Amino acid sequence: MPQVSLRFLSACALIILAAACSDPRAGGFTGAGGAHPAGWLPADHAAIAASQGTTDCSQCHGADLAGGIAGVSCTSCHLGGPTAVHPSSWNPVSQDHKPYAQTNGTTACANQFCHGTDLTGVNQSGPSCSGCHMGGPTAVHPQSWNPVYRDHASFATTTGTTGCANAACHGADLSGIAGSGPSCSSCHMGGPTLVHLATWTVMYKDHGPYAASNGTTACANGVCHGTNLMGVTDSGPSCDTCHSWPYTPGSLKCNGCHGLPPNGAAFPNIAGSHAKHAALANVTCSTCHNGAGGSTVNSYHLNGVPDVFFPASYNSKSAIAAFDATNKVCSNISCHGGPRAQTQTQAASASSTPAQTPSWYGGSIATASQCTACHVYGTQEFNSYLSGKHYLHVWDPNGGPSPKLACTACHDTTKLTTSHFAGLSTSSFEGLPRATILNSVNYTGTSCNPGCHGTESW
Repeated sequence: MPQVSLRFLSACALIILAAACSDPRAGGFTGAGGAHPAGWLPADHAAIAASQGTTDCSQCHGADLAGGIAGVSCTSCHLGGPTAVHPSSWNPVSQDHKPYAQTNGTTACANQFCHGTDLTGVNQSGPSCSGCHMGGPTAVHPQSWNPVYRDHASFATTTGTTGCANAACHGADLSGIAGSGPSCSSCHMGGPTLVHLATWTVMYKDHGPYAASNGTTACANGVCHGTNLMGVTDSGPSCDTCHSWPYTPGSLKCNGCHGLPPNGAAFPNIAGSHAKHAALANVTCSTCHNGAGGSTVNSYHLNGVPDVFFPASYNSKSAIAAFDATNKVCSNISCHGGPRAQTQTQAASASSTPAQTPSWYGGSIATASQCTACHVYGTQEFNSYLSGKHYLHVWDPNGGPSPKLACTACHDTTKLTTSHFAGLSTSSFEGLPRATILNSVNYTGTSCNPGCHGTESW
């Protein structure tokens, strides 16, 4: 048998190897040297492996696909082994790729076959990282979102929620992805487009019952009202803006919803006649809104209706003090003369007003001329007058001056402004009546000498 040279055997081996690596089976290999067909990477080899298996691959890349005669291991791209692109522990990918990148960097991701050398994606392979990472490969949200809870709202308002609503971020329905983006409703109780519940049509009214039933867990966090409910800058205000502190559900500060006194033009901060009444001695919010502030006495203060309740000390002699919300007037209120059961003469007087009190919204009493808007002659009410010679001067049809005298004939309207309304917390005249008499009347406390007649005992 003739000898065969070593050079000849080597040449044959190369021919056999070339033939093996250029086997055109399944369209996988063509050309000398085992080159793959054009477009083989990154997309086509996956389709062939999925349909034909890796038998053809092992001829060049080794039985274990760790390199073989080609010297290229499949795991140089397939981090999870020859048949898994990502590590098999990445389940789901949206959750687990972040810790890997933080530990190992993005070198294995940033190449021409995976996510692109600049991580902007490769056609038919790895997507651009910015498809999810709006702030770039290392930042999920835009870098300008600082803080996220403040800035994402303007982004979503302008561009919509397409970048958020997917299976890797916040879920296709924005209900959240485990290990990735939380459900939008974890903060937006009214759904992705509403922070608070849609049923909270009047915020200051509706959040109270919710907190009473559900607690403040949904409110007390770092992006809403703060973990201690002391507020978050550019987000939810501190609860002590309205509530007393430490927070208790039934305690409110009146100025959380309106001025003290109310000084605006829209409910619940409508000025009305609040300023005039609040300036009077011994008059507080509780004078007319007894029990307001969320207490058990008036727990429905936040029902959107201006509830008015008077302490019993303000009731008239004959009925309970009340506010007529339709006509916007008070009735049976002691400091306005009770029900004002006027005499016929007083009712016909030009200085009298027909309503129990002037309208709360715009009405007024001229203290210099409208005394009978509150005071009536007789004993019917706390504000009635009957002492001394009042009967003779203002009522007796058979005696005294004619026509009968007005209250201002003896009472000084200038003095009234300082003493007449000195206190309204009780039904008695808390100022001294004698302190309102004109100097010209020369009243001594028991007699007067007004000039229209001589000295007379009052």
